[in-house]
Amino acid sequence: LLFNISTSMIAIFDAASVILRRMQEGSHIFYADRRHIHHRLLDIGLNQRQIVLSIYGACLLLSIGTLAFAFLKIFHAVIILFFILVFSAVMFYRIKKNIRRIVIRKAA
Repeated sequence: LLFNISTSMIAIFDAASVILRRMQEGSHIFYADRRHIHHRLLDIGLNQRQIVLSIYGACLLLSIGTLAFAFLKIFHAVIILFFILVFSAVMFYRIKKNIRRIVIRKAA
């Protein structure tokens, strides 16, 4: 059950955060907008393939972390979680760097 939830966490978090933002603004929760993760990634310049691979990669990392805590000793699971966090931070930094480059290119 935990594994199934972990593979869906990206979609659950995306939907929940968009619904909460719409409720805070007083707009209808089923109103269409571009606040979902895939729209934001499109807006920063990623193509469809890069978006899908990014979301699949995030789901894979969450799944690996869940399996590590379910089947390994806590020490090994924490080590794996540490490497997942380092990898995620590096990827986030690279994406952020690319976003700046795209924004500068669009402004010029």
